[in-house]
Amino acid sequence: IGHLRNSIIGDSVVRILRKTGNRVQACNYIDDTGVQVADVVVAMLYMDEPVYDGTNLDAIWSKAEGPQSFDYWCWDIYSRISAAYESRPELKEKRVEVLHMVESQDNPVAAFAKEVASRIVRCHLATVGRLNVRYDLLNWESDIFLRGFWKTAFEKLQSTGAVEYETEGPNKGCWVVRYGSGIVETGEGVKSEDKILVRSNGIVTYTGKDIAYQMWKFGVLGKDFLYGEWGVQPDGSPLATTSPDGAVCDRWGRADEVINVIDCRQSYTQQIVYECLDKLGYKKEAANSVHLGYEVVVLSNSAAEALGVETDKDAQVQAMSGRKGLGVKGDDLIDIIRNKIGEKVADPRSLDILACAAVRYFMSRTTNGKMLVFDFEEALKTTGDSGIYCEYAHARAASVLNKAGAIDLSRISTGRVTDTEKALLFKLAEYPRVLEKAAAELSPAPMARYAFDLAGAFTGFYENPDPEAEKRVAFINIEDEGLRSFRLALVAAFKQVMKNTLDSIGI
Repeated sequence: IGHLRNSIIGDSVVRILRKTGNRVQACNYIDDTGVQVADVVVAMLYMDEPVYDGTNLDAIWSKAEGPQSFDYWCWDIYSRISAAYESRPELKEKRVEVLHMVESQDNPVAAFAKEVASRIVRCHLATVGRLNVRYDLLNWESDIFLRGFWKTAFEKLQSTGAVEYETEGPNKGCWVVRYGSGIVETGEGVKSEDKILVRSNGIVTYTGKDIAYQMWKFGVLGKDFLYGEWGVQPDGSPLATTSPDGAVCDRWGRADEVINVIDCRQSYTQQIVYECLDKLGYKKEAANSVHLGYEVVVLSNSAAEALGVETDKDAQVQAMSGRKGLGVKGDDLIDIIRNKIGEKVADPRSLDILACAAVRYFMSRTTNGKMLVFDFEEALKTTGDSGIYCEYAHARAASVLNKAGAIDLSRISTGRVTDTEKALLFKLAEYPRVLEKAAAELSPAPMARYAFDLAGAFTGFYENPDPEAEKRVAFINIEDEGLRSFRLALVAAFKQVMKNTLDSIGI
């Protein structure tokens, strides 16, 4: 679910920016040459029998056959290989070999790693598709190597002196970017604040690849990907992908501003990327590089205990860890919430909509800079401060309008605006300001809070449209045609604004 927060924040910000008049490309960066993919590949090839002998990939793939989805199976072996590294040092050596082969690309192991990553991506896209998350383009890190992005970026960094080769010290044999105080004495010995781009074993760090990728986004690299079609997303929209055997396309990149949605733990590395752009002379691009950082997702103690995890009783929350196999999987969360809602709702389509609303609202209401504490009881709420409450308010308005039929707007009149009518009118008028605030903050939280407040204002109006009246009359049964039309128009206005608001956060 840590990845879900990333996907939901990013997708919501794309929606919000588009609603405020911006042209936005939503790119999903696939780190298929990184350490985590290499770990899964090492686990599949070398951890269990049969081990890879250069020819038996069919036997290797058979290990993954079973009732589990491929991404769940990879989750399990990823935590197993992390533990195996401690007792089997030869596996760590295999990791270095795999990383080199994946970077060089032209070999069976690299092709195997790409297929592993592709299968995982298909699983992940299916999961986030259940939550209305969509992308425009998949950018594969392997294509950064195949298209010579890193080679070009590295040559530019070298020619400008932005990177330096270390001949001594803790970073001996590495190419680094000078940063901070450089070499410093600490209580743990001599350390360097400089950022390594190429390790002494020749492996490029993800920061190095990020620099090349950032240059491509702005159109200053001088190189481009080849492109193809990945497929159709659950909402029917097409999804493009970079591809080694694709075609030239001038649609992508060349942005005026780049927003990178990456958790706050990567603030240092993002700063290095932007400083490198500045050192290369791309000062405008560096200034227009935005790190949309967000705090991590952690488990409440009760959630950790429910997962059977031994908790630190002195800690208020428990950190998740993929390497330890500790976490809540996205599909599991959606299924649990769907099953709970299913106790009251039978229609499968309604279940999907409400489960999506519950998860996205829960993930959206917390501001980006605040740690999101996952708790099963809180996530499963179907009343109060929840996405389902907002959906029910919208559904109630739709039901009223369906029963009322056409509204004669020419007949609208009201001699007196009641307190609950005023409250709803004022809340409706806030929508443009809240949307601009969300766009300025690059956060879905203002829209989530507004949706809840708007639902509350409508509920107050719906249940008591005239607090001074002796009895409540259903809107469709009001005899005064002017008042009937006014209140139905107010319901219609709420329905439209709530629809726009929920759409901005993907509900």
